Amino acid sequence: MRYILSSGPQLSRDQLNTVIKQLEVTYKKGSEVTMTLAEVLRTEGKIEGIEEGEVRAYSKMAIKALSKKFGILPTEYREKLAQLDLITLETLHEEIDNFKSIEDVKKFLGL
Repeated sequence: MRYILSSGPQLSRDQLNTVIKQLEVTYKKGSEVTMTLAEVLRTEGKIEGIEEGEVRAYSKMAIKALSKKFGILPTEYREKLAQLDLITLETLHEEIDNFKSIEDVKKFLGL
């Protein structure tokens, strides 16, 4: 079990789920442990999904706010915004009021 867990980052989620199912079948007494492990993995998946949703929401809000301030954004700007991480998008939202021109946005995005 320790070996499997220490190898976890190298295993895909499907591979780890296969191992968990096999352990449940092979070691009935160990099923509590494997169920706990499965619950942890499911929770991590839910957290990742929530974070992805947050990133998409912040990206859409940034596009909307910048479009309102500067007009329709070029496609490359929208594409770059969609690729940013949550922290960068939060920083961008804090800076929008300070942007004087579309060039400021371009510099922020590194375009």
